[in-house]
Amino acid sequence: MSIFYKLNYLKKKELYSVDDKVGIQIVYYFDKKRISFSTNINVKIKDWDDHWRNKRTNEPVLSSDKDFKTKNILLLQKWMEIKDVIFEIRKNDMVPSTDLVKSYMRRESSIKINKSGGEIHFEMFLNKYLKWIKSPKYLVETRNSISYVRSVVGSVTDIIRFTKEYQVKNSIKLLPSDIDKNFTNELIIYSDKRGLQPSTIKKRIKVLVMFGKWLEENHGVKMIVHKPKRDKDKDKEILFLKDDELVKLHEFKGFEYNRKEFHLHYPKNVHKIEFFDDILKNGKIKKYTSYEVYKDLLLMLCGLGLRYIDGVNLKLIHFKELDKRTKKDRKDSFVKGEFVLTPQKTSVVVRVPNTPLTWEIYKKYSSGKGVDDYLFPRTRFGNSISNTKFNKHIKEISRIVGLNRVIMKPKYDWNNRVIEGTDITKRLHQVITSHIGRKTMIRTYVDVGYDRKTIMSITGIQNYKTLDVYYETSERDRFKFNNLLHQNIDTNLKSNDVVVDEKDKLFEMYKRGDLTWDQLGKLINN
Repeated sequence: MSIFYKLNYLKKKELYSVDDKVGIQIVYYFDKKRISFSTNINVKIKDWDDHWRNKRTNEPVLSSDKDFKTKNILLLQKWMEIKDVIFEIRKNDMVPSTDLVKSYMRRESSIKINKSGGEIHFEMFLNKYLKWIKSPKYLVETRNSISYVRSVVGSVTDIIRFTKEYQVKNSIKLLPSDIDKNFTNELIIYSDKRGLQPSTIKKRIKVLVMFGKWLEENHGVKMIVHKPKRDKDKDKEILFLKDDELVKLHEFKGFEYNRKEFHLHYPKNVHKIEFFDDILKNGKIKKYTSYEVYKDLLLMLCGLGLRYIDGVNLKLIHFKELDKRTKKDRKDSFVKGEFVLTPQKTSVVVRVPNTPLTWEIYKKYSSGKGVDDYLFPRTRFGNSISNTKFNKHIKEISRIVGLNRVIMKPKYDWNNRVIEGTDITKRLHQVITSHIGRKTMIRTYVDVGYDRKTIMSITGIQNYKTLDVYYETSERDRFKFNNLLHQNIDTNLKSNDVVVDEKDKLFEMYKRGDLTWDQLGKLINN
């Protein structure tokens, strides 16, 4: 353990002149880790004594500086503050790690800057925040659903419970400035031990960030929340729709309003069949069944690789290139068979290739509309379809259509490691959500052989690593298929030479995209 002064060079030392002023830091070193504290004191390089430690003095500022006495006294005071903190930590039978010393120093700083003279307690503000989100005013101002508010209330309540335990364990009264890496890591461990899912733990951290913003906006107290990154799991599977499943979904026409037997395909527990009314430019109304719209929207997400929010808010303008002067459709409206969109999440313009499937859906819903109209019909209140409702109904639609592929769903801990013995067998229709559309398109492009740069430009993905899991799972599936080929060499056909030749042909057809994985399996085993 050691404490020492140092100059905080913001660029290479050789780029400074002796007359340049540089900030002074105090460094605390413990267990091969170090942490630096700013002193808010500057000094010219020529007035700094690099050998102050050899002289056994706490006066690193030379007498050539006109304020050397004041600066050295202030530096000594800061030094003693750190020493006092270390003493307090040891007094409480704790190890003075760099993280803990940092936490205590932040607490002392928060107490000093508080003009009222009272301590700014983290738990106190958490309770105030809980009271606020429980109020009717919060529901009105944020326009959040009751279910969402309940989930936030549950998260805040859980954080308060953990905070109480954390304070008792560490013999400390937490301040907002104490919410550091150690606090969030302990919160994750606490939540993980209680059996919470990684997605739920992630929501806890998100709520903590929301609380931090509220705290600064309403009370002027700044709190920096550390958001730890989860480990990447190379074996994690990507759930996507296979070619035959897309075909099955597309060819099912039983939900269409124009087919009067659509009511036969709705589940018996649905007492009232929902409809969508699409108002056209001429004032006429075009009707669709709700399941018809949901199914087509799902197919559109698969074809264009959009997130739900971008798919449901598609407008005709996204599919058309307009003449800037006349604002009318150009003759070459579908330029290069692409549509232009700025995704809500990234705000990066993407140009997505159109396909026969997406073109068919586009023609179906765009007829009789203007370029500024939404492609898919809105609800009777003029709003877009909610993602929650959409996810609920596409599960039922997929069941009716017959998407019954068996899916193994293991549980993962916070670090994305599979928890042994937690595998649950599910059917595809039980686990399908809106995001399967985007995953399906990306995985298709990977299997076809598109390079990362092309896929990123089409999808708006900005990080190369995001695509890693898609390429890894694609390679794993190819490896499985190759093993399947060799396992059946001596069992299915009479001649080894014929077997190898036939299976190689099938494999080439699969690589070209002429056969799906399921089709390959059936052909090999026949």
